Amino acid sequence: MSIRDRRDSFCGKMSACNNLAQYGIPYSLTTLHTELPQSDIFRATLNGSRVCRVVKGLRRLRIGAIGARPAAFNTVRYSEKILEANGISVETLDLSEILGRIARMKDDDALAQKKLQSIRRYVSTQSIPDAALLKMAKLAP
Repeated sequence: MSIRDRRDSFCGKMSACNNLAQYGIPYSLTTLHTELPQSDIFRATLNGSRVCRVVKGLRRLRIGAIGARPAAFNTVRYSEKILEANGISVETLDLSEILGRIARMKDDDALAQKKLQSIRRYVSTQSIPDAALLKMAKLAP
């Protein structure tokens, strides 16, 4: 578990597995905790996986990215050039633009109010300020 062997893959692997588990998506792990992509073990692990099917399913995918990646989070880096070469486009939007849009949204907006009620039904909100809850509701899709 030295820094030579761990790198960002340690954090990224836990994050990816956690998200897959939360959504109930079955997945398999590599043989070792982290492996070099050039290794025989990694190649053997890929041969038994469904990576190609997943990659084909992502063709023509559009990804929405909000804001810039914080410097401390190297695990969320990606190459737009590589994604574009594989038919995946990335549309970026600055967080300040989103916050500006919700600031202009009326507090009594029907969709925001519907989402606000949904949040209140889903979880206890007694210690959360109304302004913060309204902002969350306006941010919801």
